[in-house]
Amino acid sequence: MHGQTWCQADHRNSATGALASTNGDIQLVVRGDDFGMCHAVNQGIRRAFTDGIVTVSSTMAPCPWFGEAAGIAKDIGIPLGAHQTLTCEWDYFRWRPLTDGPSLVGSDGTFRE
Repeated sequence: MHGQTWCQADHRNSATGALASTNGDIQLVVRGDDFGMCHAVNQGIRRAFTDGIVTVSSTMAPCPWFGEAAGIAKDIGIPLGAHQTLTCEWDYFRWRPLTDGPSLVGSDGTFRE
């Protein structure tokens, strides 16, 4: 475009994962959601991070694949945040609270929908 200067993100902030320009202005933060939910999500976030698409991720600690997600994040340096996980809306893929929280669970012991 004539007369317009585009700022291309050219480095990643090591603390936040945000893509930033050479002057340090944050240009874009792309969060990979549901890290730890299942193996496929974990591998997708890994690939999106290493390909430069995802810049940060939020983890779901009660989920069955959280251990793998934590290992991936540690190995390749994905900045993490916590995904507040107090329900489970999936019919056939369920998880339980990390602590005894009787008001949070249904008759099967997993999070309520």
